[in-house]
Amino acid sequence: MNDNKNEILFDQFKFPSTDDWKRAAEKALKGASFDKLMFTNTYEGLTLNPIYNLEDYQHLDPLRNQFPGFLPYLRHSDVNGFKENGWEIAQNLSYPLPEQFNTSLKKDLLYGQNSIKIYFDKAVSIYEDCDVEDVSNVDVLINDLEDLSAAFSEIDLNKFPINIFAGLATLPAAAALFSYLIKNSYNPANISGSINFDIFSDLITDGYMVKKMDSMLDELAILFKWAINNAPNFKLILIDSSPVHNAGANSAQELAFSFSSAVYYINALMKRGIRVGDISERISFNFSVGVNFFMEISKLRAARLIWAKILSAYELDEQNISIHLTAETSLRDSTYYDVYVNMLRSTTETFSAIMGGANSITVRNFDELHSTAGDFSRRTARNVQNVLKYESHLCDTIDPAGGSWYIESLTYELAKKSWEKFSEIEQSGGIIENLKSGSFQNNIKEIADLRQKNVANRKDIILGTNKYPNMKDKPINNNMNVGIEELENLFVQYEKRLKNRNETLIDSILDNFENEFIQSNAESFSTAIDSITNGATLAELYNSIPCEIEEVSITPLLTRRTAEIVELLRINADNYRVMNGKYPSLQIVCFGTLKEYKARYDFASDLMIVGGFENKIIDDNYTAQDALAKIDGTKEDIFVICSTDDIYTRLVPEFASELKKMNNKNYIILAGYPKEKVDEYQNAGVDMFIHIKSNIVEVLNNLQHIAGLSTNSDLEN
Repeated sequence: MNDNKNEILFDQFKFPSTDDWKRAAEKALKGASFDKLMFTNTYEGLTLNPIYNLEDYQHLDPLRNQFPGFLPYLRHSDVNGFKENGWEIAQNLSYPLPEQFNTSLKKDLLYGQNSIKIYFDKAVSIYEDCDVEDVSNVDVLINDLEDLSAAFSEIDLNKFPINIFAGLATLPAAAALFSYLIKNSYNPANISGSINFDIFSDLITDGYMVKKMDSMLDELAILFKWAINNAPNFKLILIDSSPVHNAGANSAQELAFSFSSAVYYINALMKRGIRVGDISERISFNFSVGVNFFMEISKLRAARLIWAKILSAYELDEQNISIHLTAETSLRDSTYYDVYVNMLRSTTETFSAIMGGANSITVRNFDELHSTAGDFSRRTARNVQNVLKYESHLCDTIDPAGGSWYIESLTYELAKKSWEKFSEIEQSGGIIENLKSGSFQNNIKEIADLRQKNVANRKDIILGTNKYPNMKDKPINNNMNVGIEELENLFVQYEKRLKNRNETLIDSILDNFENEFIQSNAESFSTAIDSITNGATLAELYNSIPCEIEEVSITPLLTRRTAEIVELLRINADNYRVMNGKYPSLQIVCFGTLKEYKARYDFASDLMIVGGFENKIIDDNYTAQDALAKIDGTKEDIFVICSTDDIYTRLVPEFASELKKMNNKNYIILAGYPKEKVDEYQNAGVDMFIHIKSNIVEVLNNLQHIAGLSTNSDLEN
């Protein structure tokens, strides 16, 4: 009965159409262009509608009737989503000493972390003559089995997935891991995790590789053949797009890079006798997740669509087509100043990763640009995930983003754009050829340059950096860095251990490993494990791997945090304060009533403080003489005039010219840009106009130079 009444009630109202809404919006814009103001262009080359309706979703037939756990796995790889197991909380522990790593890991595993990540220091793992100056001081120094035993001491590895990262030293690191497991009576077949063999990350960040690609792939094939039979629950390949993301790439470029890399691995390993299904189910994709909330959700969901399409072309069974996604919060979007805002950024980024269905998530420590993480940093990063998992009830609904007209449409459009870029890479020779030619890097640089331009123009806002900076901000030092003496002591211990080994036995085992490897014998990896068990160092095993030397050189991709271009301005101001005991200053001269000058004063004050300038306000002025009487214009200074265009007409010519007469080196800035008066005001003495379209980096770099600060010429590039 009530339903009928409701139907009658709602029938009395006309349901508005899209055209009705558009007419109302155009009216609210008061003559401004609807198309110019209401549509948004993204870095991916997509155009976002101002509103999404059912008709925007209805044409997406491939997506509309999907369920979690079924092809193309858009809504989740698991039919239960996160309701049963949730995602892995896999935090980074950046401590070089194995004992220090172990202490922190044991503590964090008690308070919510449920997956282990360990980064092996590459220098120690590769170079037998490594010394203190070569180490990273953030990755764990695993020289041999004794170091790994110290890192994992008193931790039950049956309870937690183990994820190891060692770059070019992946095979020795894997041998050390399985040596440890076997020696401590673990069955590798019952342990899960990832080995993370990754050719591309080192290549694109360092710009070179000394081993021939074929040699690296031979190592990977040996690892595959052993692990398929002995450690079936380990992922073996990592496709990590984080270096691409942190260099400034857009989401479509990240996805295209990832899947072109995956196809490279698949084809190379198939030539080495590995079944495509065994390859695909052992690939893991890692994506950095930035602050563009909806785009990042769509990126992870689009990855599922693209991967399913690629693997379908290899005619795989459905169970081999699901994707394993790991995510980490963005380094590119983190800031050096006002670091506590990084906590807020990482929260939205983590939310995006969860909504996108990431299987494992890492939250960066909010102060990592300042210091090695302390307990507070690790706890807050870890608890971002714990709060979202346990208090926000994000596990209660499978694919909470599903059915959102906007997200579904954006997912589909991003997948299309990414597929186009992926196809371009493949048609031009694949990812390696694109990297060698530099075309891929050039395309990313274009997007990175645009990002920095938009930050400089404040089209993109970074809180605490180019908007609302905190001038009382102080650097953080957790005093967790390991000193030189501690590192040197560790190297002394290495030397002592080397003297107490059976070197004849180790040399014999390594010789056997080398001979077996040359014959592509899968048991060569068992021999590698045996060498570590009997005291070989990782570096000795690494240098026993037969390989061809062929240096591959490319243009590297460098991390370009979007905030850096503005942070350099603050660094200049901080250096000035250290030398002079105070920040540089300028005077803001306001004419008229508060209502008349406030808008431009707020704009000018906010802009100047971004560059580290302390602002002294000279207000309550109604004539040029009022202001001149309050100013000592004989001392060279910077003055910013704020008021309305009408008041400028009356006062600016007199005020500016008199100020210049007092000292012709006084620098005068006008807040606003009254086009018809620009020449007149310049003739009167105005040197600069600041307005909403100003490039604040150019403006502030110029003002810092005038104020006598040591500036960085790179800011103008």
